[in-house]
Amino acid sequence: MTLKTLGMGAIIKSAVTGGAKKTGKTISDFKLKNTLKKIQKMPDKNFKSFNPKTKKRVSDRTGFIDYPRINTPVKGSLGKKTHKLDVIKHNRFLKENKLIKD
Repeated sequence: MTLKTLGMGAIIKSAVTGGAKKTGKTISDFKLKNTLKKIQKMPDKNFKSFNPKTKKRVSDRTGFIDYPRINTPVKGSLGKKTHKLDVIKHNRFLKENKLIKD
């Protein structure tokens, strides 16, 4: 039996019996939170170079397909949002590969 077939009762039961356990926050989690706070307080005009759009680039020799970012200026609020997402993605990558020592 899965949670989908049982409906809401199964979700409540698994939560009561300890189905989802919380993990403690690490030092890197607090550093990430503080970094995101600093980014949020900075003015939008500082983030005009963080364009989220990409273009497709194919290598002539190997045929490898790459999607590099476009370097054109962008609206500051969109650039700030992109930069925050990049910081979060980088932090998750470091955690998954055990490169952060907590």
